[in-house]
Amino acid sequence: MRDETRAILDRIKSYAGEGLTRDETAVRLGLSYQTVVKYALSNGIAFKRKKDDGPTGSRNSVICQRYLKGEKQTDLAREFGITRERVRQIIERSGLVSERKRHADFIAVVAGTVSRKNLTLTEAAHMFGLSRANVYTHCRMHGVTPASVTAEERAELNALALQVVSGKSVRQASNCDHAKAEKLRRHLVKNGINARGRSRWDDFSERKRLIAEWKSAGLSWEECAVKLSKHDGRKITGGALVSWCSRHMRQLVAFKKASGLPKGVTNHKGRFMAQINLGGRSKYIGLFDTPDEAHKAYLVKLHETSPVAGVMQ
Repeated sequence: MRDETRAILDRIKSYAGEGLTRDETAVRLGLSYQTVVKYALSNGIAFKRKKDDGPTGSRNSVICQRYLKGEKQTDLAREFGITRERVRQIIERSGLVSERKRHADFIAVVAGTVSRKNLTLTEAAHMFGLSRANVYTHCRMHGVTPASVTAEERAELNALALQVVSGKSVRQASNCDHAKAEKLRRHLVKNGINARGRSRWDDFSERKRLIAEWKSAGLSWEECAVKLSKHDGRKITGGALVSWCSRHMRQLVAFKKASGLPKGVTNHKGRFMAQINLGGRSKYIGLFDTPDEAHKAYLVKLHETSPVAGVMQ
């Protein structure tokens, strides 16, 4: 090894012992950074990195101070010309809580508050100044289900549920308020309370059987409505019964056609054609000279397909 090279190595070792970095050593010796690194690696010279208790440079110190004042990492990264990840590293190495950790803690606080106080999405959004969608996302991350109703609404629904248990229908208890009635129905189902009243999912077979028997006995719609009111435990008018039968028992309701012809009869080339609707399709019965003959044939066919309906007509 030449004397000149040995002298350079001695000076590099001395500078490394003083705590200078490779960049500072290269500047003092007038060499390139790569040359200093090559000498250090080939001769096992270890350079110490400056590590203080706080940020190492004035820039890092300014970044940490401004971050503590509430500025975002993205804004700091844009202003100082570095990446957001680098800003996060500077903040975490200085012992501060990063924005990512702070956001994770905030999400946990939101979900915990919703679970502990049994809040709805609207209440939590108003409390934390967030949107309902953000509150829902935060709760899902921690497996928390927000309440569906507020404490005031829950107390009101409990009071209405007591009215239903005492004998009122859902509609009567909710004072004919459709939105409140729907909430009350869900509340009753959730608490296992059977509500009075019917819905389109009920089994109407018993009601249909009774109405068919009463009509076959020759009772009027008003008389049937009185009997059905006693059976269902609520008042039903004759008009309401006719309207219900027009949807569920169409064979009992005689619809008057604009042509004045009986049901199931139409004009066809000067004669009268009888036809019936079976399974959603029109089935031809025959041609007759008078409307009465055609209607009688229609009733016979209707009785074959539905015996009760044939008697009703």
